[in-house]
Amino acid sequence: MKTFVLLSIFAAVAAAREFNYTEDVSTTPRPIYETTVPSIPHGETNETISTEAPECRPLCTDWILPHPRDCTKFFLCSNLVPYEMNCPAKLHYSEGRRRCDYPAEAGCTAHPTASCDNSDSPPA
Repeated sequence: MKTFVLLSIFAAVAAAREFNYTEDVSTTPRPIYETTVPSIPHGETNETISTEAPECRPLCTDWILPHPRDCTKFFLCSNLVPYEMNCPAKLHYSEGRRRCDYPAEAGCTAHPTASCDNSDSPPA
Protein backbone atom coordinates (compact mmCIF):
# COMPACT_ATOMS: atom_id res chain seq x y z
CA MET A 1 0.00 0.00 0.00
CA LYS A 2 2.83 2.39 0.93
CA THR A 3 4.56 1.58 -2.34
CA PHE A 4 1.41 2.46 -4.30
CA VAL A 5 1.09 5.81 -2.49
CA LEU A 6 4.75 6.65 -3.08
CA LEU A 7 4.53 5.74 -6.77
CA SER A 8 1.41 7.90 -7.10
CA ILE A 9 3.20 10.86 -5.52
CA PHE A 10 6.26 10.44 -7.76
CA ALA A 11 4.04 10.20 -10.84
CA ALA A 12 2.20 13.38 -9.85
CA VAL A 13 5.48 15.25 -9.26
CA ALA A 14 6.88 14.07 -12.60
CA ALA A 15 3.74 15.13 -14.43
CA ALA A 16 3.81 18.54 -12.74
CA ARG A 17 7.42 19.10 -13.81
CA GLU A 18 6.56 18.35 -17.43
CA PHE A 19 3.83 21.00 -17.44
CA ASN A 20 5.23 24.44 -18.27
CA TYR A 21 3.78 26.85 -15.69
CA THR A 22 5.66 29.84 -17.10
CA GLU A 23 3.98 29.77 -20.49
CA ASP A 24 2.35 33.15 -21.11
CA VAL A 25 -0.86 32.73 -23.07
CA SER A 26 -1.40 36.50 -23.28
CA THR A 27 1.21 36.77 -26.05
CA THR A 28 -1.02 34.81 -28.41
CA PRO A 29 -2.69 37.34 -30.72
CA ARG A 30 -6.47 37.36 -30.65
CA PRO A 31 -8.30 37.07 -33.95
CA ILE A 32 -9.92 40.22 -35.29
CA TYR A 33 -13.45 39.82 -36.55
CA GLU A 34 -14.70 42.24 -39.13
CA THR A 35 -18.15 42.56 -40.55
CA THR A 36 -19.34 44.43 -43.56
CA VAL A 37 -22.72 46.07 -43.83
CA PRO A 38 -24.17 46.36 -47.31
CA SER A 39 -24.67 49.95 -48.33
CA ILE A 40 -28.08 51.27 -49.30
CA PRO A 41 -28.13 53.74 -52.21
CA HIS A 42 -28.89 57.33 -51.20
CA GLY A 43 -32.59 57.96 -50.80
CA GLU A 44 -33.54 54.29 -50.53
CA THR A 45 -34.38 52.38 -47.38
CA ASN A 46 -35.18 48.78 -46.72
CA GLU A 47 -37.29 49.40 -43.63
CA THR A 48 -39.62 51.97 -42.16
CA ILE A 49 -38.56 53.58 -38.91
CA SER A 50 -41.22 55.38 -36.92
CA THR A 51 -40.15 58.17 -34.60
CA GLU A 52 -43.67 58.96 -33.46
CA ALA A 53 -44.86 58.30 -29.93
CA PRO A 54 -47.10 55.25 -29.45
CA GLU A 55 -50.77 55.85 -30.22
CA CYS A 56 -51.71 54.87 -26.67
CA ARG A 57 -49.35 56.54 -24.21
CA PRO A 58 -50.38 55.92 -20.60
CA LEU A 59 -49.34 57.94 -17.59
CA CYS A 60 -46.52 56.04 -15.91
CA THR A 61 -47.93 55.33 -12.47
CA ASP A 62 -45.99 52.07 -12.17
CA TRP A 63 -42.90 50.54 -13.77
CA ILE A 64 -44.92 48.15 -15.96
CA LEU A 65 -48.43 48.64 -17.38
CA PRO A 66 -50.79 46.65 -19.63
CA HIS A 67 -51.64 47.97 -23.09
CA PRO A 68 -55.34 48.96 -23.11
CA ARG A 69 -55.90 47.94 -26.76
CA ASP A 70 -53.58 45.00 -27.46
CA CYS A 71 -53.14 41.91 -25.26
CA THR A 72 -49.80 41.10 -26.89
CA LYS A 73 -48.25 44.40 -25.75
CA PHE A 74 -47.38 46.19 -22.52
CA PHE A 75 -45.53 49.33 -21.42
CA LEU A 76 -42.28 49.56 -19.49
CA CYS A 77 -41.81 52.92 -17.80
CA SER A 78 -38.44 54.55 -17.35
CA ASN A 79 -38.07 58.09 -15.98
CA LEU A 80 -41.85 58.54 -16.41
CA VAL A 81 -41.62 57.70 -20.13
CA PRO A 82 -43.67 54.68 -21.33
CA TYR A 83 -41.97 52.34 -23.81
CA GLU A 84 -44.26 50.00 -25.75
CA MET A 85 -43.02 46.40 -25.61
CA ASN A 86 -44.20 43.18 -27.29
CA CYS A 87 -44.76 39.81 -25.67
CA PRO A 88 -43.16 36.83 -27.41
CA ALA A 89 -45.27 35.17 -30.11
CA LYS A 90 -48.59 33.67 -28.99
CA LEU A 91 -48.35 35.12 -25.46
CA HIS A 92 -50.47 37.81 -23.79
CA TYR A 93 -49.52 40.25 -21.05
CA SER A 94 -50.89 39.29 -17.62
CA GLU A 95 -51.50 42.34 -15.45
CA GLY A 96 -51.87 40.23 -12.30
CA ARG A 97 -48.63 38.33 -12.83
CA ARG A 98 -46.82 41.24 -14.51
CA ARG A 99 -45.41 39.05 -17.25
CA CYS A 100 -46.28 37.55 -20.61
CA ASP A 101 -48.21 34.31 -20.26
CA TYR A 102 -50.43 31.91 -22.19
CA PRO A 103 -53.68 33.64 -23.23
CA ALA A 104 -55.84 31.32 -21.09
CA GLU A 105 -53.74 32.19 -18.03
CA ALA A 106 -53.20 35.90 -18.73
CA GLY A 107 -56.85 36.97 -18.48
CA CYS A 108 -56.23 40.01 -20.66
CA THR A 109 -59.20 42.39 -21.05
CA ALA A 110 -57.78 44.71 -23.73
CA HIS A 111 -60.06 45.65 -26.62
CA PRO A 112 -59.05 47.23 -29.97
CA THR A 113 -61.55 50.07 -29.54
CA ALA A 114 -60.81 50.73 -25.86
CA SER A 115 -60.41 54.33 -24.76
CA CYS A 116 -56.85 55.54 -24.61
CA ASP A 117 -56.88 58.90 -22.87
CA ASN A 118 -53.49 60.53 -23.42
CA SER A 119 -54.40 63.83 -21.78
CA ASP A 120 -52.68 62.91 -18.50
CA SER A 121 -49.51 61.73 -20.21
CA PRO A 122 -46.37 63.86 -20.06
CA PRO A 123 -45.45 65.52 -23.36
CA ALA A 124 -43.44 63.48 -25.84
